[in-house]
Amino acid sequence: MVIFKNILLFLFFSTYLLAQDSFTPLEQCTFENEKFWIKILNLCPEGNITCDKVIYVGVNKDSGKYIILNGKSISDVNMNFKGYVFKNGIYEYNIFKNNVLYISKNKQIIQEYRLKLCER
Repeated sequence: MVIFKNILLFLFFSTYLLAQDSFTPLEQCTFENEKFWIKILNLCPEGNITCDKVIYVGVNKDSGKYIILNGKSISDVNMNFKGYVFKNGIYEYNIFKNNVLYISKNKQIIQEYRLKLCER
C-alpha cells in the first residue's frame, strides 16, 4: 500500500511539475526524440521479465501536453524481454527494446519514432 501511495504521489507531483515553466522533463525521462520525452515506470519487482504494471508518461516538447498510459511488458515465447505495450482506446503504443516507438490505430501503424536513451 505504501508503494502504491508513493507512485500516486510521484504521478501527481510530476503532473504539477509539467505545468510549471521551470520543469525540465529531461531530468525525469527514459527515452526521447526530437518531439517527445518519455518516462517508463515499471512497478513490478526487479528481475521480473513480464510485468502488467507499467506506466508510460509522454510529454510533447513543443506544447508541454502529456499523456499517462497503463501497460505491460512484452516477451517472446522463451521469456526474452521484447519491450512494452500501452493502450489508449483504439490506439496502441509499443516501445521495443531496439528503441523504436510504434503508434497504431486499430492495429495499423500510423506513426513510427526512433528513440534514444535520455542523457543524464
